[in-house]
Amino acid sequence: MNNFLKRNILDIFLITVSLLITLAMLEGAYRVYLKFKIENTEVQKVGNKKNSVISFMNEKGAWTFDKDVGFNFRPEGYLSGQIVAGKFSGCGQVKHFNSRGNISSREINFNNADIKGALIGSSYTMGRAKDGRLFHEVLSDNLSKKTGKNVLVENYSRDRFGVIQMLDMAAKVATSAKPDFIIIIFNSATIGMPRLWRVVQRDQDGFSNFVWVNEPEKVDLTPQNSRVHRYVLYNKVTPEWCTMMKKAQKEGRLDILANDPVIKAIIKRYNEYETKGKLPEIKIDLTTLSSSFLYNRLIHRNAFWNMGIYKSQNNPLTGLQIDDYGLSQKFLESVKLLNGTGIPYYLVHIPEYPELRTGNEWESVGSGSMPIKRGLALVSSLEKRLDHKILSFLPAIKKSAIDIETLPRKAGPPNMDWHPSTSGVSVYANILGDMIASRLSTVKE
Repeated sequence: MNNFLKRNILDIFLITVSLLITLAMLEGAYRVYLKFKIENTEVQKVGNKKNSVISFMNEKGAWTFDKDVGFNFRPEGYLSGQIVAGKFSGCGQVKHFNSRGNISSREINFNNADIKGALIGSSYTMGRAKDGRLFHEVLSDNLSKKTGKNVLVENYSRDRFGVIQMLDMAAKVATSAKPDFIIIIFNSATIGMPRLWRVVQRDQDGFSNFVWVNEPEKVDLTPQNSRVHRYVLYNKVTPEWCTMMKKAQKEGRLDILANDPVIKAIIKRYNEYETKGKLPEIKIDLTTLSSSFLYNRLIHRNAFWNMGIYKSQNNPLTGLQIDDYGLSQKFLESVKLLNGTGIPYYLVHIPEYPELRTGNEWESVGSGSMPIKRGLALVSSLEKRLDHKILSFLPAIKKSAIDIETLPRKAGPPNMDWHPSTSGVSVYANILGDMIASRLSTVKE
C-alpha cells in the first residue's frame, strides 16, 4: 500500500472519529439540557413573558362528568378567553354543542333522518372546514349526496380521547342512541392513551380546578392519581366582565388590559399551577445507549419518540401498560355490548403528518411517547378483538393530487400542530364519506 493511500485512509479515519466525537458531544449536551429541563422544579413565571398564552374560563368550565365515558360538553356552552403576553386578548361565549353534550353547529332532529350515524373520535374529528361546517357535518352532507338519502351523523368525538375510551363510548351510543351505523376513527397518538375522566373541583377565592383522573370514583385526589390542567377557571369571568374588557381593548386602554384585578388574579393562579409542579413526574433513563434523544428531536420532532415517559404508578397520564386491549376487562365488556346490538361499525385510522409524509400507516405510533412495539401490538389486538380490519385514508390520498402540506394546521416547528387544518377537515371528511357510502347500501333496506 503506497503512502498516498495510507494517508487517505488515515485522514478518513480521523475525520470519522472526529465526527463521531462531535455527535457524541452534541448528544451529551442535549441530554444535559433535557435533564435540567425535566428536573428544574422552579419553573420560570410565564404570565408576562413575551407571547405566553394563558387560557381561562368561567368557573364551571366546558365539561360535565360522565361516569361511563369520561365527560360530555356543557350544552349551554361556556365563557372562554385568553391572556397573551400579560394582557387581555379576548373573551366570549363558546357554544357549539347540542342538548346531548356533543359538538355541533346546530340542534338536529334525528327523527327526520333516513339514516342515523355516529362518529366517535378525538380532537382530530372536532375541527371546522373553511365554510364553517364541522367535520361530521361535512361527512353527513357527503354521505347524503352519495346515497341519495338524508344521512345525519352525530359527533361523539372528545379531545384527548384514547382508542380504549372510544370503545366505551361506542358501546354506550349503540345501546342508548341506537344509530344505524358507527364510525370509530382514531389517530396514532390515541392508541396508547388511558381512560381519563374530567372533574371540575371547586377551590378557594372563586377558582375551580380542572382535573384529570384515572378512575371515575376517585375522591381523594393526589399528584399521583390526578393532574390539574393549566386552564384557569374563575367565577369573576362573567359576560359583563368580558364586555367591559372588550370595550377597553377597543379603546386601547393598555392599563386596564394588563392591570385589571381579574387579569392579575388569573395570571397569579396560572403561575401557581406552573410553580407547584403539578405535572406528573417524568421518568427517563438519560444514560441509555439504545436511543438518541437528539436524533429523535431532529427527525421525529419529539425527543422522547418511542418511549414511555410518564411512568409514575397510578399517574393518569401514564400510557397503557398493556400490549393487548383485551387485557382490559372493561374493554371486553364494551366490545360485547357493542357487538350484541348488531349495529354495523367501522374502524378507521386518520393519518398524522409523518404518516402522510412517509406513506407509512403507523409512522406516528411513537408520537404518543410510548414504545412503538407496544403501540403496534395494540393495533393488532384491536383488529383481532373486534374482528374488524382498520380502514386507511392513505390509498385515497396517494391517488389524489392533494398537497399533503395543506392538511395539518402546521406541519413543522415552531408550534407544530398536526390536527387537520380547515382544508384537511374537508379532505378527510369527504374521503371518509367515500369510504363509508358504499358500505351503507344494506343499512335500513
